[in-house]
Amino acid sequence: IYQCEWSSDVCYYDISPRNELYVKRDKTAQQIALALETKRNSKPVILVGMAGIGKTQMAKEYAHANAREYNVVWWIDGNQDFLPQLRELGKKLSSFKACAMPHNSQTSQEKWLEAIESCYELYFPKSLFVIDDAKEDEQIRSIKQTFKKTRLLITSRNQSIMGEHMKLKCFTRKESLD
Repeated sequence: IYQCEWSSDVCYYDISPRNELYVKRDKTAQQIALALETKRNSKPVILVGMAGIGKTQMAKEYAHANAREYNVVWWIDGNQDFLPQLRELGKKLSSFKACAMPHNSQTSQEKWLEAIESCYELYFPKSLFVIDDAKEDEQIRSIKQTFKKTRLLITSRNQSIMGEHMKLKCFTRKESLD
């Protein structure tokens, strides 16, 4: 079940509980944290790798483990239409901090993105936006262009998406036994 938990000035959108069977990739988690902190106004961090390698689980674990470092953590499912997901975020932000958002009938994704980014800049200066399973650069271009200060963590099988790639590989035999 999708829930947004709001407390004081922190919101995070939790798509599901942590995976109890998740095998930690500490080095990768540290690389993601460092890249998102130092690349704040630059390219997104993109976890790439073959299907089933653990990109989504890595992003989910990062979001859970670092939720308190951000004012907002929001998850977008790349397999679904972005507009309803952005509207939902906009409504949450508007109800929480009275941010100006477009009318619900607005069908321009760019208008919603601009309003969300304005709200982030005013009230949530440290925000993480996760896009899971992005298919192509075109799908996320407007998000990358609009969110100048929001940290972007993207998972994808497509290595041609522009950004700082972190390739997830299969575990070594030693890693798989630990």
